[in-house]
Amino acid sequence: MSDKPSLHKFKDMLEELFGQSLTPDAELAANDFWDSWEGLIDGFKNGSIQMNVDMLFLSKNFPEYGQYKVWKGFGTIAMLAGLILLFISWKIAIAVIVIGLGLNFYSNTAKTSSGQKFTEEIKQELNSNSSMGMAKICSYYIAGTIQLALQDGYAHWPAYPSSVFGGEAKFIKA
Repeated sequence: MSDKPSLHKFKDMLEELFGQSLTPDAELAANDFWDSWEGLIDGFKNGSIQMNVDMLFLSKNFPEYGQYKVWKGFGTIAMLAGLILLFISWKIAIAVIVIGLGLNFYSNTAKTSSGQKFTEEIKQELNSNSSMGMAKICSYYIAGTIQLALQDGYAHWPAYPSSVFGGEAKFIKA
């Protein structure tokens, strides 16, 4: 691909995204990501490689994607309050428990929606600037925020990103 940066420039992009030097493990992953560039970018663009988001890591590093936690918390509080209310009034308790279940359901929907929004933003970046888009995907992979999945295989940190193609995870050992 014409917009594939040199390996050195790619690592510089990653260091800029992380705000620090790459660790030896991260450097091995970056090398593997760069070596598999064409296969990965083709897989992302044609949709055969999926990015599965770890919402816990995502919401920790990007609070704007963690708002589902508020609804989950309210739902949990409502269900606990409903259980306590069972001793006072079972009719009110059932209503409060149903509200709690509804809030938990909404939380799960918001969580899924946030993950989809995140992956769509990455794909847009990849389509507009494939070098920076690939650097961001690699940084999210190294950070444990996403895992890569193909029909026959998957790769998640600390496995080599190219493991997505082989179906067998080869782990990074620096």
